[in-house]
Order: sequence, then C-alpha cells, then structure tokens
Amino acid sequence: MSSSTTWPKSLPPQASLYWLRLSSRRFSSAGSRVANQAVTAEVTPYLSCAPGAVAAAKKLARALGPVIDAQTIEMTVTALIAQWESPEAEEGIAAFFGKTAPRWQIG
Repeated sequence: MSSSTTWPKSLPPQASLYWLRLSSRRFSSAGSRVANQAVTAEVTPYLSCAPGAVAAAKKLARALGPVIDAQTIEMTVTALIAQWESPEAEEGIAAFFGKTAPRWQIG
C-alpha cells in the first residue's frame, strides 16, 4: 500500500470529497469505499429533484456576481418565474398534491 494514501477516516463525507479532489493522490480500496459513500451521500438528494430546476438553479448561481444590484434581482426574479411556470414545476406541484411521485423522481 505504499503507492496509496491512507484515507482520513475522521472526515465527514463532504470533507472527504474535498480532500480527495485537492489531494489528487491514489488511495486504497478502503478509501475507494469511503469515496463511494461520500459521492452517494452528495448525489442522492439530487435524484429526487426536478432536473430542469436543478440545471436552472446552477445556471442562476453561476450568473450571480459579487454585487446584488437591481439588474441581478431582476434576472433572478425572471429566472424563478420561468421555473415556476415550467411544465416540470406543474408536474411537481400536481404530484405533491396528488401524493404521487413525479416521473423524474428516482427512489
């Protein structure tokens, strides 16, 4: 195991992912299991989200700058209205009130 790094066992999943990304080191099979658990913990919540809404939220977050001015507020409101009025939002709301799962929900 000289070519691999000992996984920092005391780290929570999010910190483990951060450590893995920053270290760029090889790690043991035990580290691989921890990495898999950490990735699963991070990704699983997104599997229940509307994919279009997640994509729009990421796009909006990337577009926001360090200053929140009138233009930024207008852009944010426009983006939120567009998502709220989307077929995906309509399906999600209908599924919520109908106590069913929308077609895009996994699990």
